[in-house]
Amino acid sequence: MKKLLTALAIASALSLSSCKSTGTETSTDSDAMIMNTSCPISSKPIDANVTADYMGKKVGFCCKNCLSKWEAMSAEEKAAKVK
Repeated sequence: MKKLLTALAIASALSLSSCKSTGTETSTDSDAMIMNTSCPISSKPIDANVTADYMGKKVGFCCKNCLSKWEAMSAEEKAAKVK
């Protein structure tokens, strides 16, 4: 039983490390660069692959539709959303 648990732990670690090599922004390192955890438009959890640069930082959004809405906003509206 102990060998099975060890094998499962190793397999899990290998599968997680292979995700990092795909170049997607799903690791905690990439998420740390994003200044928010919920979408400033919908308040839903963000998708780390949908971001915009704002004031030298990255803002995350739940979807591309919310990103489009963000891009159409004025500077004042954006500032109010990311307090």
